[in-house]
Amino acid sequence: MIRPLPPYTTFLRGSSLGLLWVLLVGACFSPDGPPPPEGPGSAAPALAQDGPALVVVVAVDQLRADLLSRYEDLFSFGFRRLLDGGAVFVNATHDHARTETAVGHTTLATGVYPRSHGIVGNNWTEVDEWGTPRRVYAVEDEGSPVLGFPSGAGRSPANIRAPGLADWVLAQNPDARVVSVSRKDRSAIGLATTAPGHVYWIMEAAGVFTTSRFYRRALPEWVDRFNATRMRTIYADSVWTSIVPVEARSRSLPDTADHEWDGVHTYFPHRAHAEVDAANQSIYNSWFTRTPGGDAAVAELALTAIGEAGVGDGAAPDYLAVSFSAVDYVGHRFGPLSREQLDNLLRLDRVLGEFLDALDRSVGPGRWVLGFSADHGVMDVPESDSSLRRTATTTGREVRARVTGLAEGADGAAVATPEFVAWLEEMDHIGGLTSFEVLRGTEPTDSIRRWQRNGFFEGRHKDVLGLVGLESFRPEGMLVDSDAAAGHGSPYHYDRWVPLIFYGPGVEAGVHEERAATVDLAPTLAGLAGIRAPSGLDGRDLLGR
Repeated sequence: MIRPLPPYTTFLRGSSLGLLWVLLVGACFSPDGPPPPEGPGSAAPALAQDGPALVVVVAVDQLRADLLSRYEDLFSFGFRRLLDGGAVFVNATHDHARTETAVGHTTLATGVYPRSHGIVGNNWTEVDEWGTPRRVYAVEDEGSPVLGFPSGAGRSPANIRAPGLADWVLAQNPDARVVSVSRKDRSAIGLATTAPGHVYWIMEAAGVFTTSRFYRRALPEWVDRFNATRMRTIYADSVWTSIVPVEARSRSLPDTADHEWDGVHTYFPHRAHAEVDAANQSIYNSWFTRTPGGDAAVAELALTAIGEAGVGDGAAPDYLAVSFSAVDYVGHRFGPLSREQLDNLLRLDRVLGEFLDALDRSVGPGRWVLGFSADHGVMDVPESDSSLRRTATTTGREVRARVTGLAEGADGAAVATPEFVAWLEEMDHIGGLTSFEVLRGTEPTDSIRRWQRNGFFEGRHKDVLGLVGLESFRPEGMLVDSDAAAGHGSPYHYDRWVPLIFYGPGVEAGVHEERAATVDLAPTLAGLAGIRAPSGLDGRDLLGR
């Protein structure tokens, strides 16, 4: 039997950030944990008479679905509450081929595939009006400078081509409040979609939350105050120690492995001053936000926003979205089955538990409904599984050169010759090629090409091969051109399989084994909250409303 987790303050030694964990978690949980749940049949709170006042979306970046089932008996707080009291869909997947952060978050929020909402990757290639290819970041917008950083790249949902759940909420009640918070700009913006509101992300170099001119002309006083006080405390010098119980350590891969992080600092405790140039504030900030501390900051700002922005205090539903990013950062650095990831999940369990309890205190039990999922999964570390492999390619420059050298057709676009296609197909890292004619045509019968078609948006190309009307996919079980421990981005099940859980009034607790998709999250939440969803969605209301 696994013993209760120790107090959360063990995350940081010799730092005032320990106070954060007392404030964030200790007010509701004793070191011995909460009272045990009543069992799998435990129901969510009954619906208050005037209906939900708040619609909540929680996304965890890179949370492959089996990580919850693998460690289920170790969870005592937020994950435990959702697993016991929610409708848990265990066979849910993203049904697009390019499994990346910006794509996944926008898909969760809109209920449509990338072919409709337009976010086909974290980055893609477009051809400008002069015929020159250029790389585009998913949420870039030169016309919307970031507050406090006017010389940097602007950010907004300008590239999103479909409304999302937040927009549906506002369409029904123009006075509704919209809040979306994440470590990453593409996550916060992706969950807010095109809706105006309180949308905040962390500027890594400065270690503060900000937004862009698309959302507001200046930061609210309460965000400025949070940055000046709480963020300084949160970013205090730290040591990341392990809270994984001794009895559970064998559940992860060994704590020391050459493929982890920088190949040297691969085990607990992780100390900023030993692993990076902690005197350089930007470098230190980057290190810190890739530990569980980054999620702590996101959770605390989201909880602050509930009170400061008056979220959930009206009769009509408001919208709150939170995306936690540490699972992604820890997964890339150490791998999904690493000791660090297990520790991070135990900490996120506690943070999520306090977040849910804070919703009860601030909004009221039975006054909020929640959808929980992830933007993508992840492949296991190749060095830990003989069926997987890592490969480096040196052909990128040559591919670009050959694409540039191909003759142009009548429409001015380069043409992929049979010789060029045959040359590509000989490459070890290409598992297959699909022509744009297939992606533009009727529904393909091949599953990978169906997922590619779902992610195809005219004029936005995955890479330079799009300039000659081709899209590629890697072989299954291959990690390509990555110095990270683990990666994602493929059309295979390990990258598409994510949790999907609904919790709140009107939700009957239980496990659902039927097929579900991430495009179902938004319409199902809308049904639970009494929000009218638009027609033409790719997703459906899984709970039948």
